[in-house]
Amino acid sequence: MKLRRNLEPIFIFMDEFIYETALPVNQLSLQVVQATQLQILEFSCLIIMQGKLFLTFNDYHNNLQLFEQKLKKGEHQFDYLRC
Repeated sequence: MKLRRNLEPIFIFMDEFIYETALPVNQLSLQVVQATQLQILEFSCLIIMQGKLFLTFNDYHNNLQLFEQKLKKGEHQFDYLRC
């Protein structure tokens, strides 16, 4: 889902699918995410990785585990992680 091409893309991981919203990181809030009509109600962790925002949800906690595994292997570096 591309909203505006002039903004830095943000990828929202849900299950096997990746939704690209292109929302600016500093304007992202739960209300903004809901406005993308992805019907996201809550998330457990917020991850910014290489300037992109990754949300991991309570029902999709395996995504966070995958990111942590990649981080330990040095494949990715987190700029910001909040749980």
